[in-house]
Amino acid sequence: MRVLQIHPLLRGDLVYPLAGGKSRVSLALSEYLALHGHTVGLFPYPERLFRPPRGFRGPSGGELEVLSTATLPSRMEIVRDLLALMRARLASHGPRGQNGGFDLLALAALEEAIKEFRPAIVHCHHTVSDFPYLFRSLRGRMPLVLTHHSYQAAVGVEVYDWIIFVSRALQEKVVRSSHFPLERTRVIYSPVSSEFATGEVNSRNQRHGIVFSGALSSWKGLYLLLQAYRLEPALWGFPLTVCGTGESEEACRDLAHRYNLPVTFCGRLPSDQLRIKLGEAVALVNPSQGEGFSVALLEAVCCGTPVVGWPLQLEEMQELMGMPVGAAYDPANRTPQDLAASILQFLGQTQGEQPSPQSLADRARNIFSLSRAGQALVQLYQDALSA
Repeated sequence: MRVLQIHPLLRGDLVYPLAGGKSRVSLALSEYLALHGHTVGLFPYPERLFRPPRGFRGPSGGELEVLSTATLPSRMEIVRDLLALMRARLASHGPRGQNGGFDLLALAALEEAIKEFRPAIVHCHHTVSDFPYLFRSLRGRMPLVLTHHSYQAAVGVEVYDWIIFVSRALQEKVVRSSHFPLERTRVIYSPVSSEFATGEVNSRNQRHGIVFSGALSSWKGLYLLLQAYRLEPALWGFPLTVCGTGESEEACRDLAHRYNLPVTFCGRLPSDQLRIKLGEAVALVNPSQGEGFSVALLEAVCCGTPVVGWPLQLEEMQELMGMPVGAAYDPANRTPQDLAASILQFLGQTQGEQPSPQSLADRARNIFSLSRAGQALVQLYQDALSA
């Protein structure tokens, strides 16, 4: 099977993303397909790649072909493609056009990629993207699949033939609001990459402190967590390690410095280093306002680390795993005091109330395995082609 993957967050200058759960998941699944006999091409729109890198390798070292995302169209193609893009956006609700003139170059590159690569399936991993408008502009069709990662509703949902959701709660929410046919959806839980699925698990007495992992943005809630540390001295006995970068980093660093909080900012970490930080913590705390199904939480439990976070995900994880995985934090209670109380209440539980780190990791590694997700993905592709 020939599959063209539209990947998120492939940096044009770095190509391999050192952080970002969706990127790690997308790359791991693409590599799984390649290692199991399928032909995979990566089209990392909207990164501007006139000259794609050669010898690009996935998380486990498997080589993957990266295609150019920008090609200069001919004079006749410019007019034709511009009209096609305009028609595609006008036919969709809420036209975006956020990439401006680059989309003309991207459309020409996509047409060339489909002509040369000849995919049977096109799979987009961007929940919010202009890619549906590019695809709508093409002449000829093959099945278009979306993995709906994010809590925010997808753009151009009507263009897709099939949608993969990363949780049941997200599936119910989006199908209800968009009226997308339920029979053309599947739930496939995100797998963790190999760094988190293997290796020794630290016991409780080998752990100390709390970790936050993810984008440093107002949505993810790190500033709220730092405010909880500022107002609740009892939290200072659990030094905080922050893994990630983002728009709120400067404000978060200023707050930590101003009040001399016990916080270490590690920046964006490769997976092997992030695994160490997660495995050393007594808990991961990500007080997000909403999640599709946070990969950071899955990576944490695969390291034997319980989590404090988005209630719907905690509930679904505990149902899947058949054991407690941590404590839910309701974002409706958006005060630092409430968050501090939730963390301290969870950390104050006796060992008998929580599974051991090893049993938590063993169960999570089985459920969120790459082989399980990869097999489900291949089955969905086969269903899409047969339909």
